[in-house]
Amino acid sequence: MKNLLIVDDNEEILDIYSRILSPLNVKVFITETGAEAIKIAKETDLFLTLLDIHLGNGMNGATLQEQIKIISPMTINIAMSGYFESFSTIFLRASGFDDMLEKPLTTKCLHGIVNYYKSVHDRWMNIIQ
Repeated sequence: MKNLLIVDDNEEILDIYSRILSPLNVKVFITETGAEAIKIAKETDLFLTLLDIHLGNGMNGATLQEQIKIISPMTINIAMSGYFESFSTIFLRASGFDDMLEKPLTTKCLHGIVNYYKSVHDRWMNIIQ
């Protein structure tokens, strides 16, 4: 079973997204803070993170993503936001995000993105082993 992390400062989103993803044979970790996300990244072999870029607790998603990449370079990091502006998408790609999703995310979108990146991660791991 693969591990994924969702970081969002909205507790309802964490609850809804974790329930949506529960049938996908993944273990879902959730947190509202960047500090807790870093702790989870250090203690868990994550294949994917879904990171809100506008965290209201002192750390933004871009900074968090950079720290997770240092801890776990093979983790796929996806930015989430209720709105993206053209300059922010360029910044997010340049800062190392692998993909970006605009909230709210549908069940179909969440299932599709997680299943897609599970297969991408499997291919990467087969190549490096």
